[in-house]
Amino acid sequence: MARGGSAAYGEPAWKRRRLDLDVLSQCVDVLHHYLAHAGQDQVPNPALDSEPLLRALTQLANAASTERDMREALVSDLQVHVPLVKILRLYWYSPSVVERSCRLMFWLAHKHKPNQERLCRETVGLGLRQYSAAECLSQSLAEHPEAWGVQHHAARALMALCGRKNAHPHVVELAEATSRLGFDEDEQLQALRTADADSEDVEMG
Repeated sequence: MARGGSAAYGEPAWKRRRLDLDVLSQCVDVLHHYLAHAGQDQVPNPALDSEPLLRALTQLANAASTERDMREALVSDLQVHVPLVKILRLYWYSPSVVERSCRLMFWLAHKHKPNQERLCRETVGLGLRQYSAAECLSQSLAEHPEAWGVQHHAARALMALCGRKNAHPHVVELAEATSRLGFDEDEQLQALRTADADSEDVEMG
């Protein structure tokens, strides 16, 4: 086996997949860790460093984007959608966390009908409320009207979950704009942010 937890060349596919799931299981544990810090009152600690959470959400989304089997494993085996829905609601005030969460939600549902049906059907208890993935995504759109990253990723996730026919026209428009801009790559996201910041500096000057 190769160092660093990666599978050596020539190892069977099932072993490589098992190793991948072991790493991703640790990422899911990070999500649960941040939920645990919210305590029984379900109040997250704003002083808690969010960088590990952002890295875990990104790694999970990147894995989900690779293949259909990985998306199925993340939902069926690791049940990542349960803490993910809670993260969306508890950390609603952080555009960065919400944006990464919406991106992960999209990839879990992308071209995977069983995942779509499960994510639409199941609700997650948080306090006295039950939340569905679609409800959390819709609330994210409403709560971050100026955060274009949240807007685009949430819209794209809603489209993947509900389908074009069932989505609000505004959601469809946002999702299509996302596809045209190529929001699948974090590097492109950063490049667009930098371009926006540069243009703002010019205008302010």
